Amino acid sequence: MITPSRLGGAERYAGWFCRWQKDSGHKSIIAMKRNPAVEAFYRGLDLDVRIVGISGKVNIFASGRLRALIRQEQVDIVHTHLSSATVWGCLAAIGENLPCVAHVHSLNKRAPYSFASKVIAVSEAAKAHLVRQGHKEAGIEVVWPANADPPGDAEPAADLVSLGPLVITCAAHLRESKGVLVLLRAAKKVIEEIPSTIIAFAGEGPERWKAEKMAKQFGIEHNVRFLGFRTDIHAVFAASRVAVLPSLAPEGFGLVLAEANALGIPAVASNVGGVSEIIEDGKNGILVPAGDVDALASAILQLLKDEELWLRFSKMAKEKSREFSFEKSALDCMNVFQNLTKSK
Repeated sequence: MITPSRLGGAERYAGWFCRWQKDSGHKSIIAMKRNPAVEAFYRGLDLDVRIVGISGKVNIFASGRLRALIRQEQVDIVHTHLSSATVWGCLAAIGENLPCVAHVHSLNKRAPYSFASKVIAVSEAAKAHLVRQGHKEAGIEVVWPANADPPGDAEPAADLVSLGPLVITCAAHLRESKGVLVLLRAAKKVIEEIPSTIIAFAGEGPERWKAEKMAKQFGIEHNVRFLGFRTDIHAVFAASRVAVLPSLAPEGFGLVLAEANALGIPAVASNVGGVSEIIEDGKNGILVPAGDVDALASAILQLLKDEELWLRFSKMAKEKSREFSFEKSALDCMNVFQNLTKSK
């Protein structure tokens, strides 16, 4: 069960995991509120998608609708993603005497997850955040997410290749907490030193218009590209020199950093939340304080100017990315399910 507002990391992982379950011989149904982009992604994976009115945390019909679906399909276990789905999924599961596993993809408030039989957190940071709020540590398993589509030898995106070899890519939802404007301020400093640098934003969001306006104010609009939402993220990173995630708020994990590392692309990222579980400072990337424009610009310039450093980080990035196996991630989730159904 999932209540998506956009096609982000949580939504992608939920779809990949359901596809893996289907390929492994399990019956998996996605119950979700209506969202055309996410629904299309799931149907593209050939998943059984049911649109159910479960949006919002004040919805007197949501639990009943889910209970009806559970009975109709003879469900054995409920797996929820995102907070509203967790509220209604847990209530429905309790009503039907079923276990409910709640997947925590960010540093959330504890309340929606209080009634879950088990919580799966995407990072040690996400787990620690819940424990600090009073959630029992034994009730949380950490399972790192991963991309189900290995990058292989991804062909670089042609539209980025044409821009030259110094493309800095930020793949994120363009909202304030992702540090979009911080990156542009840093980009101004980088471009002053290396005028051929291109800053590419892969994603959409409410900060885009502010970012476009700022780029013009700084006189760097010809060095900035807004790519929109991209489904070819491997190709985008394959054409990039550096991946950047300048988040201002704690990240639950930061899947795009692992995706970039899998292609040998070093990253510069804010040292927030679970990011340090992917990026080891000085090994496969550089961590900087959130919101520090000078530190961000300096780190990017290091990786643009120092070829030996870039090559060393690139090698370590590929090695680190092997820790993020989708097969292991899926099996670890299934182990949680099986332990709950055995004890039922």
